[in-house]
Amino acid sequence: MQSKNKKQKHDTNMFPVIKFSLDNKVIYHNTAAMAFMSKWGCELGKKVPSPLTKVMPGIFNTTEKFQTKDVNIPFNEYLFRFTMVPFKEAGYIGLYGYSVELNGIIQPESALQKITA
Repeated sequence: MQSKNKKQKHDTNMFPVIKFSLDNKVIYHNTAAMAFMSKWGCELGKKVPSPLTKVMPGIFNTTEKFQTKDVNIPFNEYLFRFTMVPFKEAGYIGLYGYSVELNGIIQPESALQKITA
């Protein structure tokens, strides 16, 4: 959630949304992303832990971070699909969840709350 009480359009999104500054600080996350934040050891306003940048170089590697692309991120036994969208001029990279799978089967949106709780 954003540090200021300003509402963002992603606050009510059922899928995780996380925004990183260009120097890898978490500048926003919605409620659905809280389980990811906890598991990764990330905090709003702080830099992403170094081990995470090594595990997910496709997101945090400076040569790749300005390309829009889809990335798969495992979470427990699930596989979440995200679109990574750079907003270089605005100074951040958005990670927007859009699908979750278990054993190759896309899970219904109604299962998201249970998965990320």
